[in-house]
Amino acid sequence: MKNKIILASNNKNKIIEYAEILKAFGIEVISQKEAGFDIEVEETGKTFAENAIIKAEAIYKQSGQTVISEDSGIIIDYLNGMPGVYSHRFLRRKSTS
Repeated sequence: MKNKIILASNNKNKIIEYAEILKAFGIEVISQKEAGFDIEVEETGKTFAENAIIKAEAIYKQSGQTVISEDSGIIIDYLNGMPGVYSHRFLRRKSTS
């Protein structure tokens, strides 16, 4: 797995984006599911960086392979930066109401 990196995500758009960027370096990007890790990592961090580290470490501990990760969300100044790291949960909760 020398020229492969696991992206700690199953988001198809993120996988495509990272694959396009890293192919110039001869690196293949695969999703965590493609690597055999079909898990949902609980994002308990207070920042996007903390959540990215939590996801990368969870997959690395199980795989022992090179892992990259990122986290993002919506920050609205008018709402004092909310929903921020809670964007995914916030949007999921609102859509099921």
